[in-house]
Amino acid sequence: MGNAQNNRTNYEFQKDQIGLFSSWWNNPAMRFHYPLEELTEVSLSQSAYDNNVYNVQKGDKGNNFEFLANSFTKKQNKLFYGGASYNNGVQKNVNWNTLTDIDRLYPYIVADTIPDKMRKEQYYFSGGYAQKMNESVLGIFASYTASTSYDRRDPRPYNKVFDLQLATGISRKLLPDYNFGLNVFFDRYQQDQKLSLFKDNGSASVFYLRGLGVADATYSTVITKTNGGADNTYKQNCYGVNLSMLPLNKKRLFVSLSASINNLELTSGNNQTVSEYDKKLGKLEFAYKISKGYNIKLLGELSKGDGTEFNYDISKKYLLNKAKKFTNITQFLQLAFAGEMNLGSKTKANFILSSDYHSLEEKYLKIGNASINNKNIKNLSIGFLANVLRQYEQSSLLFKLETNYRNNLSKELNAGRLAADKAIEQLVMPNYTFQSSNRLFTNLLIRYDYFINEKYALYLKGNFAYSKFNQIDTGENDNRAYSIAIGLSF
Repeated sequence: MGNAQNNRTNYEFQKDQIGLFSSWWNNPAMRFHYPLEELTEVSLSQSAYDNNVYNVQKGDKGNNFEFLANSFTKKQNKLFYGGASYNNGVQKNVNWNTLTDIDRLYPYIVADTIPDKMRKEQYYFSGGYAQKMNESVLGIFASYTASTSYDRRDPRPYNKVFDLQLATGISRKLLPDYNFGLNVFFDRYQQDQKLSLFKDNGSASVFYLRGLGVADATYSTVITKTNGGADNTYKQNCYGVNLSMLPLNKKRLFVSLSASINNLELTSGNNQTVSEYDKKLGKLEFAYKISKGYNIKLLGELSKGDGTEFNYDISKKYLLNKAKKFTNITQFLQLAFAGEMNLGSKTKANFILSSDYHSLEEKYLKIGNASINNKNIKNLSIGFLANVLRQYEQSSLLFKLETNYRNNLSKELNAGRLAADKAIEQLVMPNYTFQSSNRLFTNLLIRYDYFINEKYALYLKGNFAYSKFNQIDTGENDNRAYSIAIGLSF
């Protein structure tokens, strides 16, 4: 089997290990040292999921079709890489949500109370370039995402999204065995929403949520065909910087330090600001290359978000005051150990052992910073992931097994004051159960590559995931998901 074939199968085999160091590779200049020389893949995939324990605002079932193409080429002192994808999918039984990308927009979600299907179509394009000049590397990266999502039943949300990401970076060899990197990045996101009714005598309640089930009293309303529905716009700007140190060989220390500032603004159809959310994130990572194929990593991450409400008079013409009411603090710690070994001349394996600690604290405040609603969740997870790759004369077979157990250490929920009607039982409590219950997760992936010749290979990849939740009082407590893909690599 030739070097080109080895390059393809090795990348899929090493993808999880490479992903441990994603913070370093986010610098477009550091990408020049990415452990890959040349690879292009084109694939079609179909995926589906069926959940009994889930985030209410994302739905319990869904499916998605994807076309994906990626390319990476390094030649002498230049690196070119990029990708494109098309997705077409549906989320079923979405409730208390009329938007897409709600993880980016939380807690300020425009919601209705009619469970239904949300259909989404998305296009994505990206490209990067790096140039080595003596001891330095300069790099740039850009990506653009455009999507539409909609519901065919009243109140018929129609959402249009664009997302532009830009990054530039430099790396330079300052010590004999180290590269030091600096990169800055920018993300501009916007979602425009139109809510409307087609039925002449129909109506729908729309809530402007403020976190923990609380609804804005001024903008939450009943829309009809005659009153024109509702228009909303979300604008989000994110700025960040990263400093990193990457060893070039032997037993060496990796360091990455990053910080970002994120501002989200929700405006109504009359161009009035309804709310703002400001988030600050800091991340520090250390990794050490113990020996060839063995690494240990420690990650610490802290973020704090503050939500500000804009309160108007009953006519919505005059701003009465602005008040910081919602706070969100998350902490994440991870310790991981990774290794790789040969199991014979044609078989090799790698693994990752990890332990994660995640803490979430949310508060909705009244005047004087006193909490009237709050949620606190602390979870500890233990995970194991292994890849086994077997090479044959004209093919290869890869098995990946991943398992993770999440144990809840503590949880607390006090909610109900100022909440929208039925929001506690239909939204807050189910999502709290989903986030805080003990969970066992297992994932199995199988990939088979057939090498047509030295340059081209066909592959078939299947994936099945299963989750089992504990501490669920009633009903089913397991989730299932699968995906299957067929592709060409060269």
